[in-house]
Amino acid sequence: KIWSLAVSPAGDRAVTGDARGVAMHWSLRGEPPHELVHEAGDRKLLMDVSFDETGARVSTAGYNPAVKIWSTATGLPEEVEEEAKPRLGHTVSR
Repeated sequence: KIWSLAVSPAGDRAVTGDARGVAMHWSLRGEPPHELVHEAGDRKLLMDVSFDETGARVSTAGYNPAVKIWSTATGLPEEVEEEAKPRLGHTVSR
């Protein structure tokens, strides 16, 4: 079940977040998607996904306060913030 969706600034890619803690990076030009696994702890639901303003990075936020920043070129995480502060379009509330 998909819980969140974002489209890249160029409109050529999308990212979805689901209830299993998996984000999928999709090409809207028919190329195969890439899976990004957030692993949001015991509550795996990805509450939000977003692209940065250049489309080069994706952020994922789960039910817990952790945020992961991913490279869209490699599909690998670049950084993890365990106690996230708002950035890249995410609003974190406690």
